[in-house]
Amino acid sequence: MKKTLLIILPLLLIVGCSKPINDETLIDKGGLKYHSDTKELYSGKVFKNRMGGKKEFEGSYKDGKKDGLWTQYRQGGDYDNSTGIKLFQNTYKDGRINGLTRTYYSSGEKESEGYLKGTQKIGLWTFYLKDGSILEVKDYDKTDSNMIGLDIQKMIEENTEGMVFLPPGEHYSEIPILIKNKSNLHLKTQEGTKIISRNTYSYVIKIENSSNITIENFYLTHYDPLESYQCEGGEISIEDSKNIDIINCDLNGSGSVGVKILRSKQVSIKNCFIHDNTRAGVLVWSSSKITIMDNSFERNGKSSKDYLIFQNSSIEDVYQKNNSIIKIPLDNYY
Repeated sequence: MKKTLLIILPLLLIVGCSKPINDETLIDKGGLKYHSDTKELYSGKVFKNRMGGKKEFEGSYKDGKKDGLWTQYRQGGDYDNSTGIKLFQNTYKDGRINGLTRTYYSSGEKESEGYLKGTQKIGLWTFYLKDGSILEVKDYDKTDSNMIGLDIQKMIEENTEGMVFLPPGEHYSEIPILIKNKSNLHLKTQEGTKIISRNTYSYVIKIENSSNITIENFYLTHYDPLESYQCEGGEISIEDSKNIDIINCDLNGSGSVGVKILRSKQVSIKNCFIHDNTRAGVLVWSSSKITIMDNSFERNGKSSKDYLIFQNSSIEDVYQKNNSIIKIPLDNYY
């Protein structure tokens, strides 16, 4: 009897420790997640809920790094809710995407399945119609390397020189390219090089808690979805950052906002073509010392005034000069 209890007790402890916790309670230090109570690197399951109690995502960490299968749920149109329907699933190993990946239609049916290493598709991928029948099987080990793309996130994380130069071509991304807790970084390419997000509910590039960042010469857009639901994702999101320069970029919408600036200052947008965004060309939100100069705005929002909108900021927070605004509202979009 005593031996049986000794066996059961460790099992109970393991089960108790495996209960998922809210990801927002963890402490982020240098990209690693620590438990707020023990202050140790966290290993275990996590989740994050939106208002209404439905999940935004769920997954697990091992020694503070993402590990195993992570599920992102599709967001509703108001950004404060979740549909409870899966958007995509990625498999992580040692904090990086490496393994089985699935994407889903807006109504919940599986859309595609295959293997990713970083943002690079590997081997056979299967694409499905909504009724479950196979639309296409593609071998990414035998396709044009431009269609596979680079591990852009890895290039940013491992950079020590301050300059990340992407080769020309089309580079596809399943998740946002994240510049977080960085300083003195210049992301540049040959003019016209495209970064195309396959995730129609996310920004193409996200800059968070960073300073002295430059994005130059990129064409940023979203991959046309296989069905005509609205694309909610924008092109560039800047949050809690300062001294950010967006230079000579083509920000092609079919999404919500060309550039979102939230709780940031000293952001400059110069010589860019910002067009076909469903809500606004630029959103300035609780931010100041913004410069918008020598840009062209076309078909943003429902009127020409929507090239620039404010939340908890005002026109006094923005310096504008030599911007071209085409007075054509956006009628049809993804």
